Amino acid sequence: MYDTSLTRQSLPDERLRMLIGTALVVFNANVQFLIENFLSNEANTEENWWTLMESEAGSIFGKTKENFVRKNHQDIVDLFNGLKNRRNRIIHSFQFSHEDSSQGIATLVRKTHEQFEIDETYLLTFIRDNGKLNDLLHEFRGY
Repeated sequence: MYDTSLTRQSLPDERLRMLIGTALVVFNANVQFLIENFLSNEANTEENWWTLMESEAGSIFGKTKENFVRKNHQDIVDLFNGLKNRRNRIIHSFQFSHEDSSQGIATLVRKTHEQFEIDETYLLTFIRDNGKLNDLLHEFRGY
């Protein structure tokens, strides 16, 4: 569906690249904050910071979701799960050429084989939703 051959202009524009980097940084910061919240509120865990930080986001989700549900924060579970899935689309994206030869990135949803472009709107929404998760994690922590 998308032409993945590289042209003379081999990278997406600088703004898109900056948004991709920002998206990954804010997600990673929230993963760290989620782990901190989990460890400070779960007395009966054998998990530790180092092991969790080396885990994939899906594994962290599986290990922490029960704690947040038990403490009446299904909102954190739902938002983190959605962000994890959208982050995976960014990580597993591929580069393609628009008809004008400018570069973009797109993704393929494994289960449905749906392809879509990861554009500025997708990334800005992802960053904004990470802000919402950060607010929920602060609220959970008691700030």
